[in-house]
Amino acid sequence: IKILVIPEGVLVTSVNLLEPLDIPCRLTHWQTRRGMPEHKSTSYLQCQLAWQMAQDAGFDDSILTDDTGWVYETGRANLFWVKDGQCFTREHDVLPGIMRHFVLSNTDVQFSHITYEDLLTVDEVFITNSIRGIASVNIIDSHNFKSSGVATSLQSELRAFTQT
Repeated sequence: IKILVIPEGVLVTSVNLLEPLDIPCRLTHWQTRRGMPEHKSTSYLQCQLAWQMAQDAGFDDSILTDDTGWVYETGRANLFWVKDGQCFTREHDVLPGIMRHFVLSNTDVQFSHITYEDLLTVDEVFITNSIRGIASVNIIDSHNFKSSGVATSLQSELRAFTQT
């Protein structure tokens, strides 16, 4: 449910939760960036277009990249990657999501930047958002990923946290 208060009144929208929260997801990529990324706003046309393009191509979401190939987040989620047992994410220029905060508070995460090409060489990729929680990424475009266990461990911690 999304509640938006504007000068003209209150707008309430909702969507059905269509999929199990712990299934792996498939991502593609699209060159665009979120406007005002560090603020939750109603200006998310670029993210909606990136998500719709991914859906039309048979993917769950799009990784947002800039014109030089730097990775930011997806149209609807924060992005994390694991290389040699270390978990990484961007520090700035991404939405400060609730699930992102949970991951940052519950595991050792280093802040870094990564290009799309380098992202395809990491050991594990996962996304976080308030609807899906923590979801492993099993495909980016035509590249397959296997879990190194970081996302699975965080999913267990999240389940334990929400059941207390």
